[in-house]
Amino acid sequence: MRLRRGALTSSLLALAVALHGSVLRGQSIRVTLLGTGGPLASLERFGPSTLIEAGGRTFLIDAGRGALQRLVQAGVPWQDVDGVLLTHLHSDHVVGLPDLWLTGWLVRPGRNRPLTVWGPRGTASMLAHLREAFAFDIQLRQSDDGAAPAGVLVSPVEVSDGVVYEGGGVRITAFSVDHAPVEPAFGYRIDYGGRSVVLSGDTRVSENLIRHAMGVDVLIHEVISAESFIRAGVPEERVRDVVARHVTPEQAGRVFARTRPRLAVYSHIAHSTATDEDLLPGTRREYSGRLAIGADRMTITIGDSIEVKEPGRQAPAGRVAQIDPVAVSPDRFKLLLDNPQVRVVEYVLLPGERDQWHTHPAKVSYVVSGGTLRITTEDGQSFLAEEKRGSATWMDALGRHFAENVGKTPVRIVLVEVKKQE
Repeated sequence: MRLRRGALTSSLLALAVALHGSVLRGQSIRVTLLGTGGPLASLERFGPSTLIEAGGRTFLIDAGRGALQRLVQAGVPWQDVDGVLLTHLHSDHVVGLPDLWLTGWLVRPGRNRPLTVWGPRGTASMLAHLREAFAFDIQLRQSDDGAAPAGVLVSPVEVSDGVVYEGGGVRITAFSVDHAPVEPAFGYRIDYGGRSVVLSGDTRVSENLIRHAMGVDVLIHEVISAESFIRAGVPEERVRDVVARHVTPEQAGRVFARTRPRLAVYSHIAHSTATDEDLLPGTRREYSGRLAIGADRMTITIGDSIEVKEPGRQAPAGRVAQIDPVAVSPDRFKLLLDNPQVRVVEYVLLPGERDQWHTHPAKVSYVVSGGTLRITTEDGQSFLAEEKRGSATWMDALGRHFAENVGKTPVRIVLVEVKKQE
């Protein structure tokens, strides 16, 4: 049954405006992988650190090497960070903390409130010794540079299993994981507005993590590749010791298969030189769901749908030739309405079909009947998109791509393109 044009006009325009306003009010969780590497000093993968934005709150999970630089690249003011949550006290997870703490206080507009740092037992002692180590600089910056005294204060909170933060609709839960002999070590779950993300921290296969990650929207898990360590010349005995404290691709695949996230993501990838070929085959032997291999500055927006963007994937404005889907795939895209405010397009793709290369402006996407699409971008990247019936999502402009229906049901989506008003 086709949707009627007249009935759609006012209701879809109202939907576009209302939904766009809802998204702008922050009804989603936005995750940015600031650093996806490990102890190795790598220019491609900085030290482990993840930015979480939800409900007007901003948190960092761990602060590895280069966390502040990546925060700047993400366009997030350091003074807006509400706190840092440490999974454990290995140096590669905390070495960027003094930079975030002191530079974020000194460089104007600097932080003018205490920085809260949650972490395992030993966090308070570490922070006290950091303040002692930088005592000369702290005193001089206040007396000579006029830095705000409150901004250099650090409020440590040593956590145990359970809710460690709740405010503005955001709930953060710590759960212990198995990284022995490092004890305690934690993962974190963030819930907001019916959305959720779990970060594993460093761990072996952990039943406690699996319990906390069941049915989560996004599970971000560490992974280790023995092959990448061997290529780097690490002695095999040392490789065995390190691998025994982490999770291999096969093991991670089994974790993903049990927890069934809408999206599984690899981050804190060791060795930092590990390739897709090191990680994917083992994972795919155990898990067939949607998977992303994390990259520094990758963003994941968790709403009715989950949108993944990698840095550099979107060409600069004006460089991408716009390809109207109605013009190139008229059998897939039907124009229902076109006026000065909006253009409404119905999109239908049957199982096994694909459309032609095209682009989209910013739009509201309303799924009338759902299914599974494989999206391929012009640089050869490919990912699965689970289109959930009844979901409506505001989506930014999308560059050149095509879609294939790899599911068993027809996909029907109404696209409401909101035009720029002069």
